[in-house]
Amino acid sequence: MPCLQMKELELSSARYAERRSQKLLAKSERRTASSAKRQIGQAHMAYVMQQHLKNCSECRRDLGGE
Repeated sequence: MPCLQMKELELSSARYAERRSQKLLAKSERRTASSAKRQIGQAHMAYVMQQHLKNCSECRRDLGGE
């Protein structure tokens, strides 16, 4: 995955998390099949981002890992 796609995915994830937290403040959440699918999607997104950071020397340098 190119770094540009990684940055877009990271930004999208942050926006989703912000919208989700605002929504939860407005009402209580019920567990449904759709919320389970969202959790799987979030886990997959986190895994992809983690793998990119692990394998991309440019992004590791930006984070101070090297």
